Parts: sequence; C-alpha cells; structure tokens
Amino acid sequence: MPNRQILLGDFNYSYASHLSTTPPRQAPSSWLHYIDNHYLDGVTPSDHPSEATFHNSRSRSCIDYIFVSHDLIDCKVSSSTTFVQPAWTDHTLVSLRLHLSSPVSTSSAPSPRVGKGIWRAHPRLALSKDFREQLSIGISSALASFPSTMSAQDKWDSLKIITTSLAKKFSRKQSSHLKSVEKILQGKRNSINQSIRRYPSNAPSLTPQLFVIESQLSSIQQYHAETLALRSGLRWREMGEISAGYLKRTIAHRQSRQLITTLSHPFTNTTCSSTTEMQNAAIAFYADLYSPDPIDDHAVNDLLDSLPNSLRLTAIDSSYVSSPILWDDLTEGVRRCPSKSIPGLDGIPYEILRLLFFHPECKELILQSVRMPWYHRFKQALSGGVSLLTMD
Repeated sequence: MPNRQILLGDFNYSYASHLSTTPPRQAPSSWLHYIDNHYLDGVTPSDHPSEATFHNSRSRSCIDYIFVSHDLIDCKVSSSTTFVQPAWTDHTLVSLRLHLSSPVSTSSAPSPRVGKGIWRAHPRLALSKDFREQLSIGISSALASFPSTMSAQDKWDSLKIITTSLAKKFSRKQSSHLKSVEKILQGKRNSINQSIRRYPSNAPSLTPQLFVIESQLSSIQQYHAETLALRSGLRWREMGEISAGYLKRTIAHRQSRQLITTLSHPFTNTTCSSTTEMQNAAIAFYADLYSPDPIDDHAVNDLLDSLPNSLRLTAIDSSYVSSPILWDDLTEGVRRCPSKSIPGLDGIPYEILRLLFFHPECKELILQSVRMPWYHRFKQALSGGVSLLTMD
C-alpha cells in the first residue's frame, strides 16, 4: 500500500468522460485499477464532477490530476483549478494544499539570512494615468521646496529618491488590488464553469462572459510575467523571454547563487560568518574599492605628450565636443532609449525616467545637471590641446 505519495501531472486521459465531446483516451485497465485502489483524487471529491483542465477550440476535458495516497487525504487543506492564459498553455493550473508535519531538524546552525535584493520599479507604472498624476504633483512640490543653495545634482538625486518612494507606494497598492481582482475573476470563472457543467443549456449565454473574464485574467497574468522578467535579470527581459515558468526558475537560481555563508575581511583576512561581521567586511571592501586613488599629474602629462598628432583632436573637433549640450540633443537621446531594459541601481526604468525628463519644470534642472563645473574644466583642457584618451 503506497504511503505518503503524490501522483500528479497530465495523464492524457479523463476519468470524467462527460466533460469531453469526444471519447476519452483510456489507460490500460491494470493502471486504472491500481489508481482506484491505492489513490484518491486530491482535487475533486468523489461525489463532484471534475472541472475541465484542458481546453482548445473544439473541446474541454479533465486530464490533469493530483492523486494522493489514502493516508494524505486527511492532510488536505484546499484545492483549486486556476485559469492560465492560452498564450502560455492550453491547460489550467491544478493545485493542492496539504498540511504536513515539519521534519525535525538535526542541525543547530542558524538559517542564513538573505536580503531583499535590489528593488526595481515596474515599467508599466509609466502607463498608469494615476501614477503619472501623482508623480507630476510630487515633482512639482519637491522642486518648489528645494533651497536655492542646493546644487543641481543634489536636486536631481533627490527627485529620483522621491520618484522611487512614490513608485514603491503605488506598486504596493496596485499589487494588493490586482491580487484581489484576480481572486474575484478566478471565482467568477469557476462559478460560470460549474453552472455550465450542471446546466449545459446555459452554455450559449454564459460562454461570452467566460471569454471576457479569461481575457482579463490573461492581462493580469501577463503583468505578473513581466514582473518575473524584471526580477530574473538583464538578459531575459532584454531578449524578450516570455516563459513564466523559466523566468521563475531563473529567479530561484539567481537567489541561490546570491547566498553567501562566509566572507574574508579585506584587511584582517579573518573569516566572517555572522551577519554583522559579513556586513562590516563588505562595507570595508566597497569603501576601499570606491575611494579615489591619487593621480600622478606628471605621468598623465607624459602619456598625453607622447601621443602622435594623428590621435589628437583638431580645433574644430575640440570646439564641437566642448560646445554646450542643447535640450534637443538630450531629447533625441532620451527618445532612443531602449523600450525593454533592466533598471540600474536606482531601480528606475527608462519609461519612468522619461516622465521626469519631460516634466515641464525639470528642463532647467536637467540642463544644469549636465553642465557641471567639471564640464567647463574639460572645455578648458580641450582648448589647451589635450588629446582624446579612451580607456576600456
């Protein structure tokens, strides 16, 4: 007798033949008797009709099952059959929730702590009218409150922080709302399917409603898939990967690789294992990494003086690269930004940065930010005949 076993998947045959308009394909009788004798349907009770889990343009049938051994049926908490948009699969998602006793751990080691990772705003926020209005009001209020002594770069950095805060707040509300809407739509879909199964004569009037609900569910699930692509990394969003299952596995793989159990301190060479020790080691490493090293001006001048004239900028080229950056130049650059790209460390995608860029009150601030004091020093250096040096 099987014990603590779960048998699940696409069986390619149906126990509920009344759901299909064509005769179902049956497995060998020995297999069917084995299932009937040793397993129970964990999703559909024996006195209820099964819900269709496979659908195409011609028929609907139940061919996906989760069977559990007899000792597990009392552990059942809930089960569901969830619609998945047809662009991904012609099956529904069949799920079963069991309450099992937790295994006793023999290890005394503490569970590793994993941080939240880098937050990224969803590019679709830029399509929301409500978000655009909130962002516009937030930007205007912030610009009006900045002191006159505040530098343009500090103002721009503050605007990005405000944008991030607004995006997080809006996303939390939207996520909660979408979760509620999806639950309601799945419930309506299940109710319509149950009504069609009980009263087939109602199918012509209920089927159009079912198509509308499934279309709305498809849109919500596409949003979730785009979120998975955003979390899975640079490669798969920019290459247009759409497999939700693959993206979810990619996220899990990346998270497992991000788990660090020990670090070596960069200065003391001691092994750090606790969270506090590893944080201190990481802070010391990156503080040293991003601290500027002094430059030997004499060595730089010798290097530049040794370059042949063919590698030096002409007077015309020097004048061109040192000319003031115009608003039209910036506008053209923004319009050529890729439509699918992973945000940087600030978490703000190009779609939302465009909203900042084209805000009417941000124009002067952006121009001031790109015309920094170092720009004028660079112009003076070019006028003095400094060569163009490219380092990879």
